[in-house]
Amino acid sequence: MISGPKSKFDFISKKELQKAYDDLDTYGKVAEHFGCSKGIVKRLINKYKIIPHPKWRRKYNFNDKFFSSDTEESFYWAGFISADGCVYPSNKNNKYNSNNIDTLHIKLASKDISHLQKFKDNIQSNNKIYVHQHKSAQGKQLEYCEIRLF
Repeated sequence: MISGPKSKFDFISKKELQKAYDDLDTYGKVAEHFGCSKGIVKRLINKYKIIPHPKWRRKYNFNDKFFSSDTEESFYWAGFISADGCVYPSNKNNKYNSNNIDTLHIKLASKDISHLQKFKDNIQSNNKIYVHQHKSAQGKQLEYCEIRLF
């Protein structure tokens, strides 16, 4: 049995896609180069496990060198993250993170939103702090705040 490509764009090799992506920098320009949609480029980038360019992926920015310095603040926040943070690994089947990049989530009770704001200020972030509401198993209305970094 002879099997051909599953899609008409499977002829694009990982090497060709990586080179075009490195040269052209955006999904849109790569799609235009190969004559396909951005969705196909994204699917192929996921299939070939090509890491998206940080400047394209990041909707929000922060000082990603913050933890490179040994300061009282960096030590405090590293401990805080290890206690209250959670890293969601990249996985297309993960409802919390379907990106190709691991994501740090920090969730606190909404009364502690000012603490997330301090963290945001320290790492020089323009990320949003989200406030969510949900009902507990006992039917009580609960509220928490969250920041996500990737």
